[in-house]
Amino acid sequence: MSHGSYLLDATISRVLAAHQGPGRHFCAPVYHLPVDRADAWLRSPALDNLHELELCCYRFFLPSPPQTLQPPPAAALRFSDTLCVATIGDCHLTDSTIQALHFPKLQKLALKRVGISESSFGFGHLRINSINLTGICVKAYSHGRGLNFGELIIENAPFLGSLILSDRLHGLHVDSLTTAVHTIKILAVDMHALSLDVVLDLMRCFPCLEKLYIQSTGPGKTNSWCRKHRDLIRSLDIRLKTIVWRHYRGIKSHVDFATFFILNAGVLELMTFEVNSEDYNEEFFAQHRKMLQVDNRASRGARFRFTSDCTLSLPS
Repeated sequence: MSHGSYLLDATISRVLAAHQGPGRHFCAPVYHLPVDRADAWLRSPALDNLHELELCCYRFFLPSPPQTLQPPPAAALRFSDTLCVATIGDCHLTDSTIQALHFPKLQKLALKRVGISESSFGFGHLRINSINLTGICVKAYSHGRGLNFGELIIENAPFLGSLILSDRLHGLHVDSLTTAVHTIKILAVDMHALSLDVVLDLMRCFPCLEKLYIQSTGPGKTNSWCRKHRDLIRSLDIRLKTIVWRHYRGIKSHVDFATFFILNAGVLELMTFEVNSEDYNEEFFAQHRKMLQVDNRASRGARFRFTSDCTLSLPS
């Protein structure tokens, strides 16, 4: 054990021993210590009836290969009846670990930089069944493969209102959804190569969307749409009021993507473009207002704003 890990172990052990409880929120980088030490922390009486748990690592990058990661401490499962918020990161989730995850009161679950077994890789089926869940966030770093949902099943989630999908390295696909989900009002999409086809497929699944957050750092796909989506325009009721776009570069695929919504979103109120600092000037704004055909916008009350604010990001 390194000197830093020893001090961390001693400090957290001392705090837990002195705490009279009940503890409500426990956050610690547990993956630099022997498994028995992390288990000892989590079995402390001070953490009985824990509401929020965050198991993380103080290193940002995922070790390679992901299979060298440890599984989460077994003692973490003892809070299954009380946890409302769980963040599990920097660990390897085996099939048996995934099957043991059962949190009936959970409102928020985040899996960050986790390794997933080959048999579970790819999220062939993502099944949502929670009367408490208000948002879903999936952010994947797939080490050479795209994030692919073969089937997204939302069985019972009456309060689900937001969905965040992120795959910064490769293509994101949604093949099917068992039923349209009318409770989703906020959708955030982060993909390497922005695809209008993918976003429109998602909008079919969530017909009551009001806010769309977009983030893309790649070159963009061919997003021409005038002929391809002519029938869709007649049938799709676009209810978007707010669109926020981070890393708008003004390339043709970005212009084509944005123009679809400018010309077809009839109740749009505000569309915000975050641009590179070198593009933050009146000449760029004037050029792109013309390219984006804002004078022909479907919503006469829509406003268009350009910003270089680096803090603009997807909702979390």
